[in-house]
Amino acid sequence: MIPVSETTCKAPALLRNPELAFIHHYNSAVVPSFELSTTLSPTTILALLSLLIRLGQLSPCLGSLVVHHFVQLFIQSCPALHSPLHFTATSLVCPVCSTLFASVLILGAAVTVSVKARVVVVTGDRGALTKSFKHMDVDIKHNKDANTITVDKWFGKKKELSAIKTVCSHIENLFTGVTKGYKYKMKLVYAHFPVNVGIRDDKKHITIMNFIGQKVKFEVDALDGVDIVKDPKSQGEFTVEGNDIENVSRTCALITQSCYVKNKDIRKFLDGIYVSEKGTVVVDEE
Repeated sequence: MIPVSETTCKAPALLRNPELAFIHHYNSAVVPSFELSTTLSPTTILALLSLLIRLGQLSPCLGSLVVHHFVQLFIQSCPALHSPLHFTATSLVCPVCSTLFASVLILGAAVTVSVKARVVVVTGDRGALTKSFKHMDVDIKHNKDANTITVDKWFGKKKELSAIKTVCSHIENLFTGVTKGYKYKMKLVYAHFPVNVGIRDDKKHITIMNFIGQKVKFEVDALDGVDIVKDPKSQGEFTVEGNDIENVSRTCALITQSCYVKNKDIRKFLDGIYVSEKGTVVVDEE
């Protein structure tokens, strides 16, 4: 049972006997509502939302309406939520003719979003990011009143429904990028010949020298919005930072591939530059 206070709940019967409550409200065409204490933790909120989603499947045609109603209720009851929260709601819109699979993203107070023609623009403290989903066969809707993003797919088969979670994951990465940023730590690995790197002052270019004793130098440019930063504590490490997770990870891949060992057994010759740690620029306080 979800720990909801009986004194703050106007409809405790909804949780005690959910099937009867949903049948009663379904017949009366009234969406149930109750007030929650603002001291609930985000984990408890997500657990309760998951419960409501499962209960909404008891009345298929009303399921999506019930979920939408409680999303608005939680946002009003818990204004202190600052981090983007995610949950998946699967409900039947019509049990006879069509099936709708939907995933809802609850936006935090730290980000603002605009959606137009499946192009999502997310703005936060660290800047703005834009990503186009026009190649994806899904519907993306932004409800400004409820502060949510809904990703829908109609008549989807089992493998096609995976596109819903994919789109939600990309949007969540945009949230993290504009609020915390991404930081990948890379480490120089060598057995005999020490690998040296030179990072330009503008942090947009890196030069790799003396790789397995070669005199040739390898030059790599950072992608848009990415900085290559020296580690002041260790000469054998540096970090790749940015807001766009794709550009950060692709920059790391370009650096790794530039000094790839050729014509030798890579199980024995392990020299190179590899990603050793993944994290965010802004670290959460424990």
